[in-house]
Amino acid sequence: MKTITNKGSFNLKLSASSKSEDIFVWDTLFRNIQSDKSVLKTLSGYGYNKRKIQQGVDLLKKLKENRRLYQLNKSIELSVTDSLYSKKDELDKIYTNHKNLLREVFKKDNSILKTFKIDAKEETKFVYWFGDVKQFYKQLKESKSVLNKLYLIGLEQREIEIADQLVNNLAQLEEQLSLIAKEENACFQNNAKYHIEFAKWTDSFRTMTASVFKKKLAVQMTPDIKRI
Repeated sequence: MKTITNKGSFNLKLSASSKSEDIFVWDTLFRNIQSDKSVLKTLSGYGYNKRKIQQGVDLLKKLKENRRLYQLNKSIELSVTDSLYSKKDELDKIYTNHKNLLREVFKKDNSILKTFKIDAKEETKFVYWFGDVKQFYKQLKESKSVLNKLYLIGLEQREIEIADQLVNNLAQLEEQLSLIAKEENACFQNNAKYHIEFAKWTDSFRTMTASVFKKKLAVQMTPDIKRI
């Protein structure tokens, strides 16, 4: 840690690692600098005028906003994922019942059982399972003869409508998760970019403070730099 100490009781501690910089510490530092005209005047004499300080402030804002967006996306992702698996469980119960019903009615018709993959191993990964479910109901609605036989033994049209609605809901949630994943990836890329840009600014600022204020301690910083 590098420390700048004035004649009073105020200390300014700057992390030596720009990559892992605590942005909240820098946020406090900038607010302290901008709130004290004497500090701004002193720093201006060493190349850090109001405009130069504002550059650091703006870079920090990018980092903070990117972090906010990432955390927001993670929160939404958790909520959407919970909804997706809740709908999946609901649809899976209906899907299993319909497969069992079809197996019972067409147990002697191997072509039907094969077409609807009744005895195929059930997929565990969502994307493959969902693909099988969509295909099952698509074929069922297209095969009127199969559907009519199921109606005769008690299958209700309302059950098919509910299954269709759940399939649509899951498709929407799946698409939403895909979009969230793209936004999170953009946040990761921006995070690396913004950290590099901010690191250049902070490294330059630390170089200046290390070379100047270790000898000249008259700069007055407003309250201690603390983690928020």
